[in-house]
Amino acid sequence: MLTVIETLFVPARQWKTMNKETFVVHQPHTKLDSDNHSLIAPLYQSVKYYFDSYQAVEDLLNQKREGFLYSRVLNPTVRQLEVTLSKLQNTEDGICLASGVAAITGTLLSLLSSGDHVVGFYDGYRPTRIFLRETLKRFGINCSLAWGEDLNSLTNAIIPGKTKALIFESPTNPTTKITDVASVVKLCKKAGVLTILDNTFAGFHNHSDFDIDIYLHSLTKFAVGSGDAMGGAILSRKELIDHIRHETMEMGAVLDPRAADFCLRGMRTYFLRYDRQCENALNVAEFLESNPNTERTLYPGLSSHPNHDLAKKQMKDFGAVISIDIKGGKAQMEKFLNKLKLFKLAGSLGSQDSLVAPSELFYGDDLSEQEKKKAFITESTVRLSIGTEHPQDLIEDLTQALTTP
Repeated sequence: MLTVIETLFVPARQWKTMNKETFVVHQPHTKLDSDNHSLIAPLYQSVKYYFDSYQAVEDLLNQKREGFLYSRVLNPTVRQLEVTLSKLQNTEDGICLASGVAAITGTLLSLLSSGDHVVGFYDGYRPTRIFLRETLKRFGINCSLAWGEDLNSLTNAIIPGKTKALIFESPTNPTTKITDVASVVKLCKKAGVLTILDNTFAGFHNHSDFDIDIYLHSLTKFAVGSGDAMGGAILSRKELIDHIRHETMEMGAVLDPRAADFCLRGMRTYFLRYDRQCENALNVAEFLESNPNTERTLYPGLSSHPNHDLAKKQMKDFGAVISIDIKGGKAQMEKFLNKLKLFKLAGSLGSQDSLVAPSELFYGDDLSEQEKKKAFITESTVRLSIGTEHPQDLIEDLTQALTTP
């Protein structure tokens, strides 16, 4: 039998005689012997951690030793996730926060000051555009938007001496455009602009061979995989992470240890799921491209994708997201969404369940008609996130939903 460690809080001879009201607060802990190991790391749900001496606390606060004091600052389970993800993305360190949006906003607020300028993309994640255009403006931080596939557009958006950072995506959300990462990095390095890549669609195993300054991920998607926890990650070199951690610690968007534990659980099957989802996505995309009731199918793995060669050059795979335009306009698109059975209408992606979202409604309502057209978003565009189901079942569901009337 496992023995209870009786001396963690008070000597055994004391707790055996203390009142039960005190005992239930100061419970003994179970500890494994030195040659007996847990296969899965324990979940450290505790908010507070204590030390045996004042000197130990002082050394921790003066950065003379490592340790944990308060989970808003650092938590062992969250730290395990940070180290795991940073090594997977080939960066020096990382920070995990409460959501993908928290990672985006925390990074930008940590790095930018009043009077600075930042560049984003038109064709990308809607909350990022909103934050750039509206929220940062209130703090005296200006932004310009460029088009990911147009380097001249990006060059013109950068203001020498003012632009501090570029935040971009590849593939883009929701229409899977591919950015020439190498060219973007080269341009930004020359201009002294930090590159921030939201790498959520591509995953932790893609784009690590580029000299990106900061990688962002929504852990809610492919890291968790099962859609039952939220989180965000910021992965970079240590000096930037130390600076951002100092800032985000005061913002309070902390990742709960239980959510971090869900992410760690999900990462154990990350490659199995991602490989299956990419394989499924290619099968589904090939079917959709040949279906007479679709007008356009965008998936980087298709040779018809306008950036297919670039995707093949700079990615290890093509992701699990497909964008399609339904023939017949908005009315037919609505019928398609309503007839789907396996695909669930939801505003997320990356989970083992296949999902579908109307792109204009969910991701394009802040864009002008001209901007939507250039971003490949029409009134009948839908985004498909392909899960781990059998591809034939997914194709059968899409077949019946696309069948008119």
